[in-house]
Amino acid sequence: MVEISSSINHDHIAFLLYSNA
Repeated sequence: MVEISSSINHDHIAFLLYSNA
């Protein structure tokens, strides 16, 4: 579960960075 949670968190951050850019 930790790996999945980390992956989701990473995608969320990447999405925020992309949207904010």
